[in-house]
Amino acid sequence: MAKIPISILTGFLGSGKTTLLAQILEAHRSQNLAVVVNEWGEVGLDAQVLKHLCFVPERIRLLQGGCVCCHYRQDLIDSLRVIAQEAPDHVILETSGIANPAPILFSLIHDVFLSQHFKVQSVITCLDALLGAQHLEQHTEAQNQIATSSVVVITKTDLQDNFNALSSLVVSINPTALIYDKAKLDPLVLLQENPPVSSIPTPTPHPHFQTLCLELEACLDWSAFTLWLSFLLYRYGDRILRTKGIIQTHEACVALNGVQHIIYPPTHLNHIHGQKPQLVFILKDLNPQDIHNSLQTFLKALGIEFRARVCLSVGPDSQTPAIT
Repeated sequence: MAKIPISILTGFLGSGKTTLLAQILEAHRSQNLAVVVNEWGEVGLDAQVLKHLCFVPERIRLLQGGCVCCHYRQDLIDSLRVIAQEAPDHVILETSGIANPAPILFSLIHDVFLSQHFKVQSVITCLDALLGAQHLEQHTEAQNQIATSSVVVITKTDLQDNFNALSSLVVSINPTALIYDKAKLDPLVLLQENPPVSSIPTPTPHPHFQTLCLELEACLDWSAFTLWLSFLLYRYGDRILRTKGIIQTHEACVALNGVQHIIYPPTHLNHIHGQKPQLVFILKDLNPQDIHNSLQTFLKALGIEFRARVCLSVGPDSQTPAIT
């Protein structure tokens, strides 16, 4: 049986997650969607709003009394177990405004039942055009949400049109994310498995983040590479906010995707669609060159040849290709 896709909808407090969720549900009225709403506090106001705006109130599950990212949440697991029996077309999990998506992904990927029935399709983050820059400057939670995203939706641009400036700020943190202006967005694209590529500006370095891009020039030994990656994430997973890439091994072409310590189940590709194998790391307080040197040293010790072109977003003239 095919796994049920699940999208995580996140964003800092007041960034417009619930409004966007209502629009997504309205646009997908013909589909069988399930929604899990996580709230901080005792009263589920968002769930009440959604029941008024949307047409699937019986599919809203409310997780109360804490943030879904705080620990391995049994109530999240229990809610998704029930939803799995109903076999919806897609599940949307709306997190609280202070949630870090990484522990949520951990529960989805490492719980035996959930990993057999669900696949994580995307992490969608709302960024407020009015206060987004301030949130990213002042709150680690907002930074983590952007760094772990696959899609960023800039909201409230009808009130303040600074989409280009905020897009550049997003790219300086996460050059792998697709970025959309909510005012011009068709909500239907957000639940597509391969949403259309948005216009991504040239990245400029962020003072707290670095991006390492390795353009791989040779096949990697998959067993050796995954062993090295496991060691790396065990040691530095709290500072490696995003891992993404396409790896060519001797046996297959593999798409790799990860958030902090967590690596999604790898996807085997038939071919690379004309793109060179690449490996991208988004780092915080970690020297990108150390990552490259570590991989090179590890493979050399095993007698494995390793060649790559290194791109570091650590200076004003550097460029880091984005993987989309």
